[in-house]
Amino acid sequence: MFPPALNLSGTANLQGIDPNLRAPYIEQWHFTLEREIARMGLRATYLGSKSSALPVARNVNQAQPSTTPFSAARRPFPRLGTVNYTENSGTQICHGLLLSAERRFRNGWQFQASHTWAKSLTDSRIVDDTSDGTGYLEDAYHRRREWGDDTYIRRHRFTVYTTYELPFGAGHRFASQGLMKRLAEGWSVSPLAVLQTGQSFTPTFAGRDPANTGVSGGRADRIASGSLPNPAIGRWYDVAAFAVPPVNAGRFGNSGVNVLRGPGTKLLSASLRKSLTVTERLRMTLEGTFTRACPIGDVFWKNGVDEGAGSG
Repeated sequence: MFPPALNLSGTANLQGIDPNLRAPYIEQWHFTLEREIARMGLRATYLGSKSSALPVARNVNQAQPSTTPFSAARRPFPRLGTVNYTENSGTQICHGLLLSAERRFRNGWQFQASHTWAKSLTDSRIVDDTSDGTGYLEDAYHRRREWGDDTYIRRHRFTVYTTYELPFGAGHRFASQGLMKRLAEGWSVSPLAVLQTGQSFTPTFAGRDPANTGVSGGRADRIASGSLPNPAIGRWYDVAAFAVPPVNAGRFGNSGVNVLRGPGTKLLSASLRKSLTVTERLRMTLEGTFTRACPIGDVFWKNGVDEGAGSG
């Protein structure tokens, strides 16, 4: 309860914290299978975790969604504006599968490759303009509407790295002597590739309060999949699949959170290295690295719309 003497104009915004607020905690589990085939180590690992008691803030002074136009009198505490109250009500569940192959250094060559699939669902989603680690609810009376993909978890990530010693110099097929030996030996090349799908995001609108709660903007209505057969950077999803809820609809938009995924990323890198023995105790290494990074559409996985995401 607020003090009886509190006499505000109805525009003051307050922040409150549950006096029994505690630190969140996490539970983790995993299972791994390993096997060696053809001098290559293979590994499959399932990773799981559950985070509980995550901080979530809800506006305890939010008016109930209604077809009646908004007025301050419809708030639980008409003399106040937004009253965000933080409590331990959030949850996050993560599942991941890691597949990897590794060949240790042999005959001048080593190799590592891995593919990670991950899915993280939460109802404590940190909004972009906050840095306090707190999730905020669009509908203070319906927390489960926030259940959906975590914004920053990439669904797929593939990496491959290898190092190869060029077959020149002592001990190699193409050996040489004298100065040519010193110039030719000690060269190696190491290419690296990283491919990953994009971050998820939510279609939103601005400038209208269809729920009549006193807050303009929010999640849109989802009326179709939003998927495009050939997404491009300029038109990544079907904008016609989302619409602004009608005026005085008395509800929020029905789209789930993070039902779309942005462009993925491709990183290609290679290094050329030369090891040089100056004296018995002194060695030098010269290295040049070349990197190219760019967004991608379809590399290995369709990256535009998460068909499995729920709706509000």
